[in-house]
Amino acid sequence: MLRTVSWLMRAGAYVFIGLHTFTDPPAGAGAVTLAIVTYALGGLALLWWELTHALGDEAARRAPRMRILLGAAAALSGYASAFPHAGALIGLSLIAVMHLGTELSLPLGWAVAGCTVVALETGVLVAGASRGFAVGYPMLVALVLVAGHNRRAYRIRAEQSAAMLAQSELLRAEQ
Repeated sequence: MLRTVSWLMRAGAYVFIGLHTFTDPPAGAGAVTLAIVTYALGGLALLWWELTHALGDEAARRAPRMRILLGAAAALSGYASAFPHAGALIGLSLIAVMHLGTELSLPLGWAVAGCTVVALETGVLVAGASRGFAVGYPMLVALVLVAGHNRRAYRIRAEQSAAMLAQSELLRAEQ
């Protein structure tokens, strides 16, 4: 049930990001094309992640191509979100960073978050975004990464508790 609710929330966020981004298209030379490519890449990464998770294909989720796709989606979304009227695209970065921080290795999550912040700050310089944007969005990326790590720790503790309970029940049944 929780998995379904989580999936629905991510799908709803993806649709909301698209509606917010494309009802008032980004401004600047090539910004619309960049937004379309970013949105499509983010959608592909999220769809691939969800399909591999639904199929239980752990090897595919941990494959380098999945990590590269999520990392590229996070960084490109961070860069594109700095352009006027494209700020909602940061949501794709946050979703990807949350996935990497929750499901995969901790150093990888930090590396992708760092690359996302560098791409975001590069976008700020290119697009001439405000100082608040340059400070606020990187803090948001770091906050989401920490939340992902906390979620991961909670999930691991829950799995360990379930395994210990099952082992205890097995020992009790043997006695």
